[in-house]
Amino acid sequence: MSEQTPAKKTELNWSLIAKLLVVALLIVLLAINADPTQLHLGVVQVKWPLWVELVIAFVLGAFFGRDVWNWIASKFRKPKA
Repeated sequence: MSEQTPAKKTELNWSLIAKLLVVALLIVLLAINADPTQLHLGVVQVKWPLWVELVIAFVLGAFFGRDVWNWIASKFRKPKA
């Protein structure tokens, strides 16, 4: 007789779930904020839909947030011996 191994429990990938929730929330925010707004960039004024500004802020925040967090975390890591 052949023995069957018990089925492994599938573990939830919480990181993937969190990322999907953030993307879903971002899509809802983009759909709600479609009104054009004026953005003052020093001497230049541009009129963009608010969702464009939100996407730019989201991308910059994700990029710089990760780098700043890694820099802060590296300050508190113990040196490897």
